[in-house]
Amino acid sequence: MNCAIGTNTKEHVKNYQPKGHKMNKGIELIKKYEGCRLIAYKCSAGVWTIGWGSTRNETGGAWKAGDCITQQKADALLTRDLIEFKTAIENNDTLTKLSDDCKAALVCLAFNIGTGALLKSNLVKAIAARNLRDIMKNWDWYSAGGQVLLGLCRRRTEELSLFLSGWK
Repeated sequence: MNCAIGTNTKEHVKNYQPKGHKMNKGIELIKKYEGCRLIAYKCSAGVWTIGWGSTRNETGGAWKAGDCITQQKADALLTRDLIEFKTAIENNDTLTKLSDDCKAALVCLAFNIGTGALLKSNLVKAIAARNLRDIMKNWDWYSAGGQVLLGLCRRRTEELSLFLSGWK
């Protein structure tokens, strides 16, 4: 594949929204912090990543050095991943009752840390207990590769802000 095909333009990145999602605020955060790269790269945690932060190819396997995709494929992978994370949240008895903004924030968080980590976390326990103090305390995934990263601190702050804007 020619990696120059489908290069992402700033206009495309700015305007892309997957169809059928009520997660626009969460999608905006994902796009802001993940960015879109059409050539595979190792993220700060050392995982091969491509597109809008996709860590799995079409068959569920890992990306590798030299892999490249088109913008259209990056968008399709984002849609696939969003559906997966949104479904996991909506299938959780505690999380499905939350507002759209709360769910959008959790989708953004799960996109970055994975649904397994999220669903087994003290954060979900705090949400179930409706304990706002513990929710804020446990929104704490700030490190990758053993290092606290300023970008993750900023992302978590914006996710938590979005979550709290929908908290009732």
